[in-house]
Amino acid sequence: MQDQVAAHGSYQEPQPEPKGWPVIVALSAIVLGLALWWWARDTGDNFAWPFFAASLVITVLAAGAWLVDEIRSRRRIATLGDRARATRYTQVITFAIAEGSLDAARSESGVLSALDRSDSALRSLAGFQDLRVIVSAPSTGPAQALCETTWWDRGTLATYEQTRQTVLDILAASPDEVVPGSVQVFDMEVVRDAKQV
Repeated sequence: MQDQVAAHGSYQEPQPEPKGWPVIVALSAIVLGLALWWWARDTGDNFAWPFFAASLVITVLAAGAWLVDEIRSRRRIATLGDRARATRYTQVITFAIAEGSLDAARSESGVLSALDRSDSALRSLAGFQDLRVIVSAPSTGPAQALCETTWWDRGTLATYEQTRQTVLDILAASPDEVVPGSVQVFDMEVVRDAKQV
């Protein structure tokens, strides 16, 4: 047995995320084949010819849409260049919203709205890629929340952590809504990501 050593991301080019186009084109081609068989068996059938023509048009349109989508995906990867192959980093912060405070947290002055508004400020920072806020809304007990920021590399994440307006600062400014001691921070490397960047 041989050992193989490779750095993360060094063994392949970035690939576009999987799409459903191959299945759609295959199904339309099967329907086209059945329509052709039906029409060939009975060329005098008044319904077989329009069904065959419609199947042909749908198959061509599906194949064309697949081709256009593939070209767009490859252009997007080409414009990203080395950034498409680079390892991205994410900071995940989990916290609890006090029981009965979820509506206040969602209000204009609440912590969730403040996190949402921080997206525009974060976009001005070098290396910022994405912000997501996810909340569970249980019928009883505190609500669990997760805030995720994604960065192009470890350096830009480290630079962000030294700024004065981080997600932790926003959470600290809302002590009535965020349960004390519930905040957890995880800085992680993104291993696989299917979302558009």
